[in-house]
Amino acid sequence: MSKTTTPGSVRSRSAGSPGIGRKNSRVLATVRASGKQAEKSLVTQTVILEAVIKCLIDKGYAKTTMELVAKCGKVSRGAMMHHFSSRADVIEKAAIYLAERRLEEFEQLARTIVPPLPAGAEAQLSHTLKAMELVRTYYSLPSFAAAHELLMAARTDKKLAKVVRRAQDILNDGIAPIILRVFPFWADKSSDLLLLLTDIAHFTFRGVAMSHMDDLDPERISRMERLLALMAHDKAAIEALDLASRA
Repeated sequence: MSKTTTPGSVRSRSAGSPGIGRKNSRVLATVRASGKQAEKSLVTQTVILEAVIKCLIDKGYAKTTMELVAKCGKVSRGAMMHHFSSRADVIEKAAIYLAERRLEEFEQLARTIVPPLPAGAEAQLSHTLKAMELVRTYYSLPSFAAAHELLMAARTDKKLAKVVRRAQDILNDGIAPIILRVFPFWADKSSDLLLLLTDIAHFTFRGVAMSHMDDLDPERISRMERLLALMAHDKAAIEALDLASRA
């Protein structure tokens, strides 16, 4: 399997460049008024949230303080406090913002990596290989490191855990139709089987991304990616999974 690198445009966005153009952000919806002041507020909040994500990636959750975020985003402490009342507040808002951004990244990767099928055409194995490459690449993005930091912090923070769960629901709901687009032969499967197939792909590469073992070399990951693609494309294998899930 070819070791396709993350597309440059997605990698650049994941590294922390401001996403000023996000139109449907739940976090930024409160500043959708007209006028220059509202526009300035939107830009400032976006810069701060992007700075939080960059700090999570570069420094980790524990070291992502208000002071570090302000320094990273090149905004004053006063501007930080004007828009976000506390560290917990900005972290929680960033969790939702990050979910929205990761959904955009998945959509962009889907368009970049997986070519659209002609109308009425049946997906070939080459298409499924590309679809599995999409999932693997998605979890190799820098933004997953930020999401992982929040997930680990939420283990002992009940309030953050609720926000992280809401963020994950946003992501899951948005990714579901994209999954059906890139794995079109899954469309007629039951909801339980579709969830199982999706879980196998996502949790495999999520686990790889969370591992820091030196022996997870690219060739091993490539073989794993191909095996999952072969299984995802094989009707007999899918039927076997369906039977196993019902047992």
